[in-house]
Amino acid sequence: MSDTVYGLMNGILFNAVFMIAGLFISRCADLYNRKIILGSCTLFWSLMVSLSGLSTRYWHMILFRVGIALGMSASHPIAYSLIADYFHPTSRGTVIAIYSTGAFFGIGTSFALGSLTHVETSDWKHVLYYMGSKCINDELMRI
Repeated sequence: MSDTVYGLMNGILFNAVFMIAGLFISRCADLYNRKIILGSCTLFWSLMVSLSGLSTRYWHMILFRVGIALGMSASHPIAYSLIADYFHPTSRGTVIAIYSTGAFFGIGTSFALGSLTHVETSDWKHVLYYMGSKCINDELMRI
């Protein structure tokens, strides 16, 4: 896979799906139970991460990345809505800042831990499969 194709798949395609799906999922969150929608989307997101570790073709990876974008698109709108319900207006700014910092902390941690894995002994697909499977297990334990 070339850098251009990878950039298109993880840039334009992923963000377009994430943005458009976020609008529809936000509307569903206004009409239905947000916790169930968030749990379902997290489960779907984890399943797509795990399946992307099993991908053998380029179009598999595109399909799974679109699925990841669909699952992830529920996280921010529903989280902000739940924060607005559970926290007093005077503390919401701090809570949203802490929540938003989590994404950057997670990305930084993934780069730090990912650099510890050895390319000779480990494949990136194994990491996706393992982490996706672990998240599926965690989400099913919550149900």
